[in-house]
Amino acid sequence: MRKISMVLAGAVALSACAAAPGADGPAGSSTLTTGQCFRGNDVNNFNTVDRKTVYVSTRQGYVYRLDATGDCFSVGMESVAVAPFQGADPRICIGDQAQVSVGEFRAPATPCLARVSGPIRDSSISGLRSRQD
Repeated sequence: MRKISMVLAGAVALSACAAAPGADGPAGSSTLTTGQCFRGNDVNNFNTVDRKTVYVSTRQGYVYRLDATGDCFSVGMESVAVAPFQGADPRICIGDQAQVSVGEFRAPATPCLARVSGPIRDSSISGLRSRQD
């Protein structure tokens, strides 16, 4: 497991993640507390699986799988920043594409897109501690 430094980019979530007015209360709080969505600045840890897959955990104790469209991730990654891909909502929800910025030692951050799935309940799969077990 690695601690990561997070920088929330100015991009915002897919409109599919946006809830109808009043459906979730302020800023979609129920989708955040049920693990259906998260905010990029809540990501506090990550584990690289292979060139296309990384698991991220949030401060709320949820773990999500990010599957990149290309070879984006590496064992030498030092940081991961996750941000909404587009739209006006700061939440990143299951099924959305997210903008991922990968930091490696002495190299500029590499941007890529990844599909979000989860939350993952079995922490042995992700290699990250989960409070949902």
